[in-house]
Amino acid sequence: AVLAEAHAARGLPFDRAAHAVPDFKSALSPDDLRDFAVTSLRFGPAGRPLHYAFRALRAEPGCRQSWSTLAYVLKHRLGMLGRAA
Repeated sequence: AVLAEAHAARGLPFDRAAHAVPDFKSALSPDDLRDFAVTSLRFGPAGRPLHYAFRALRAEPGCRQSWSTLAYVLKHRLGMLGRAA
């Protein structure tokens, strides 16, 4: 919509097909992304688990496991889960 408005403001024609957003494709499978999200809770930088959890959701938005992984990561970040010994 922003590009269409910018073209219209300049009096230029706008072709939506020429500016289509490509589908999200990842070299990693959604299963790998979910595994990386959980593993990086312990070994990665603080923002990395959310990064992988959101990438898994973006790859498979309808997958229950992706939502569960995001919930787990958020609960861990908020301190709602006990620490493993």
